[in-house]
Amino acid sequence: MLQKIVMIVLIIVVLVFGGFYAYNELMPSQEVSGEKVIQYATVPVEKGDINVGVDTAGRIMGSWGGGIEVPGQRYGRISVNYIVDEVLIKEGQAVKKDEVLIKLKSPDLDAKLKEAKDKLRKQVDELSAMTGVSENNLEKINPAQGITIKAPIDGRITMLETKEGKELKQGDLVTNIVNDSKYKIRAKVTPQEYKTITKGQEVELRINNYEGTYKATIVEIDKNKVPDVDKDGNASGFIHWVSIEGENPGLIQPKMTARIGLRKEDSITYFVHDATIEGFKEEKRVLNRAKGIVTKVFVHNMDVVKKGDNIISMAGEEMQRSIQYKIESIRDIRKEIAEYQNAYSNFNIKAAMNGVIEYIDSDAKKGKTVRVGQYLAGIYNTNDMYMTAYVDDTEVLHIKEEAPVEVKVDAMPGEVFKGVVKGVENSRGDDKGTTRYKVRINVEGNDKLKPNFQAKAHIDAGTSKDTLLIPREGLLEEDGKMVVEVLRKDNTVEVVQVKVGLMNDKMVEILEGLKEGDKVITGSSDDVLPSQHIKSDDSLLPGKDKKDNSDNKGDKKGE
Repeated sequence: MLQKIVMIVLIIVVLVFGGFYAYNELMPSQEVSGEKVIQYATVPVEKGDINVGVDTAGRIMGSWGGGIEVPGQRYGRISVNYIVDEVLIKEGQAVKKDEVLIKLKSPDLDAKLKEAKDKLRKQVDELSAMTGVSENNLEKINPAQGITIKAPIDGRITMLETKEGKELKQGDLVTNIVNDSKYKIRAKVTPQEYKTITKGQEVELRINNYEGTYKATIVEIDKNKVPDVDKDGNASGFIHWVSIEGENPGLIQPKMTARIGLRKEDSITYFVHDATIEGFKEEKRVLNRAKGIVTKVFVHNMDVVKKGDNIISMAGEEMQRSIQYKIESIRDIRKEIAEYQNAYSNFNIKAAMNGVIEYIDSDAKKGKTVRVGQYLAGIYNTNDMYMTAYVDDTEVLHIKEEAPVEVKVDAMPGEVFKGVVKGVENSRGDDKGTTRYKVRINVEGNDKLKPNFQAKAHIDAGTSKDTLLIPREGLLEEDGKMVVEVLRKDNTVEVVQVKVGLMNDKMVEILEGLKEGDKVITGSSDDVLPSQHIKSDDSLLPGKDKKDNSDNKGDKKGE
């Protein structure tokens, strides 16, 4: 009986207290002196750190580094054929800058270079002879000053028939210079005489109409005997030809007749055949190299001159053009030679950057003939890779060009690559009606990072340190302006316009409008159902202590 009474009492107590609690919870607001009292939830404005970032994903692509081509000037002065000698790469291979990728050779390059050098030598010699200027000073020639023809050897002037004002054509004879200090003879000896002479042997000459004998030397002997044919074409036996040279005492002249003999003790045995003085050992015909007018004559017939002495000077428009043409021709040939010499450095085709070989052309095979400018392979620039990602309209607001990015690749766990935003394209809608924005991110790669790798990117939209922060739910928009409601010390509510900075899904940076310690309203009893109670001591109820026990604080500095 007692147990039943106890149970009945307990049930009554539960019902009384439960009804009292339900009454308190379901009543919407309390009234004081007949007025409705609203309860507020607040969060104080505090300093802290905020970071805003956007996470996205995409595929790594290699920036196109260009084609690997046969080096050289495609439309230069020279034409060089190259042959592939060795291919050192394969598709997909990672290569480093300046690494040799393909080796070439050119079988005809040596011959072409020699031909160009021979051509240059000829042009230099002609211009030097034309102007009388040494090779080292040709670049200093002034075509307007004409030319001065100089003596090419030491000797005596003969056959000078020009005078000032006379026009000379190219190829005309200016003069003949003879070095008559030595004369030369081409003589015949019989087979029997041939057996008695040697090269370098001394002979004695008797010149017709002169007394005494003159010494000379055999300088050449033809060992082959030939028929002795007279002026009428009749042959009478065989002879050998010998060349003899002697010092000229000043009397001997061309066309003189001489008897040639060998001295034996006090007697001289003369050869069967007499000989004729052919001329002098050194003799130069000086020819005019360009059409012009003789402006000055420096010598006369029979004058003795030294090598380099002036003979005549000439001028004229045509001569000026001829000199200018020669100068330009020499410059062009020198450039041509430089290109041939540079072609040797083209034998090794090197990588211009760190990269990955994208493709290799079918002509990049040993033995294939290739031409300057021909592409033999392609390369991705792994120092400048990129990825393309898409973000929605809420995320794109946080993305700025040049924003830093951290990129992680699925195939390379643990490695982080640096990146930077290089562009955001205009919006576009997908097939679901969602607006998406295309973001290009440049990535600093290496030889391990390959095109088409899947990657994730975190775009840093900004970080602020030790800045004023409020919860995002405390920020309101009113007539296009950003505002917050602040609970003042006198328990009044003030709407304050603010300037915001960075914003993520939890916190908002306040740049202007609030100060540290201001209490921002994040909710009130008017905003909730009657059964939802605002847990805050900041209320308008009389007699309550006003303490800030809000749980909606931002990240405090140092926490």
